[in-house]
Amino acid sequence: MLPGDPSTLQKVSELKAIAIVSGDLLCGLRFESPSGETGNMFAPSDLGKNAIVYQGDTAGERPAIESSKLLRRDITLGNIPLPITSKRLMGEKLPAGYRKIEIKFSFVEASEGNSQSKEHIEIQNCEVEKAFILFAHGKSSRNKSLMLEEVVGGGEGTGACWVGEMRKEYALAS
Repeated sequence: MLPGDPSTLQKVSELKAIAIVSGDLLCGLRFESPSGETGNMFAPSDLGKNAIVYQGDTAGERPAIESSKLLRRDITLGNIPLPITSKRLMGEKLPAGYRKIEIKFSFVEASEGNSQSKEHIEIQNCEVEKAFILFAHGKSSRNKSLMLEEVVGGGEGTGACWVGEMRKEYALAS
């Protein structure tokens, strides 16, 4: 099957967010499955009920959205596009001062965003693949920012953090 073939789309149990950092700079981001795969796939996200994380090419985007439980007329969709780094670059030996970390995502009050984030984001973006988080946009996610936080000590996010702005919500057309 060709890489752009939507039939290559896989639903996996989880997608871990792996980042490359140098000091306070977040410069790489890619998702991987529990088996280490990083291709055309989607998984549930803990950002909200029925939320999903997608990573892949344009051909797999629609099938991933359609197989989620979010396509209902009574749901307003929230979409957070994420810059994704190429598999090749993420697999290269890192120069001195760079390291790979696992990160987790959470929503924080928009007003907290500037006070929480002390780091910078300059992710090397892949031209071929994309990633996004799709969720039901409601009261619990209004006026929120997305926080990316380093996972340390068995899953608790107490390391470095980066905060990005939320994207606009989308209502389904009837």
